[in-house]
Amino acid sequence: ILTDAAASGASFVGATLKNTELGGVVLEKAKLTRATLDSVSMRKSRLDGAQLDQASLRYIDTTDGASFVGVDFTEAGIEWCKFLASDFRAARFEGARFRDVAFERCTFDSRTVFTGATFDGEVEISRAMADGLNLAGLNFLGKLLANRAKLAGASFRGTAISNGELKEAILPRANFSGAALSKVEFTGAQLQGATFRGATLDAVNFAECDLDGADFTGATIVSAEFGNARGRAIGLPAGVSKSMATRG
Repeated sequence: ILTDAAASGASFVGATLKNTELGGVVLEKAKLTRATLDSVSMRKSRLDGAQLDQASLRYIDTTDGASFVGVDFTEAGIEWCKFLASDFRAARFEGARFRDVAFERCTFDSRTVFTGATFDGEVEISRAMADGLNLAGLNFLGKLLANRAKLAGASFRGTAISNGELKEAILPRANFSGAALSKVEFTGAQLQGATFRGATLDAVNFAECDLDGADFTGATIVSAEFGNARGRAIGLPAGVSKSMATRG
């Protein structure tokens, strides 16, 4: 137990921390490369600038929040973790492997990097503050939950989502161009100015969405629901566009 301790810059390279309480611990710029963290509580801990590259994280709990600003999670394995109300601005997850991870109410920004990351099982970013987040080119093999997330200007360019819920998400100017979306619920989402150019949409629900200025030019719409959607979208079949425009 290291509750409320200060260990800034400490080295735990290759260490194993299991069933450990790190509540309130300051581990800023600590070196945890290749470390194993299993069943660790990190409530209100601060790890800004720490190195967790190639680490194994399982059953991490950050109830009440923790700070991971600028942390290096490159090629880390992250499984069955609950990161609640935590700060991941400028964190790097390049090549990281995720399985059944919750980031509910967490904060990300355009500097948060997920290039080459893989997602399996259920991944949740519901109610996250993630304007400008770049998730381009990723493949969500399980289910993505992003209900009520703030994702203005986020990029899902070329991303594959085979099962997703983005209900009531805030997504103005989001980029879904070239994305492959199947069984995705956008019900009630704000998608003003979003682009779906060249995307493939199969069993996608846009009911009650604001699609004003959204661009569907060149999209392949296999199956989609637009009931009670509003706004003047671009590139939709004439019947759908006319119906929406009358409610805009």
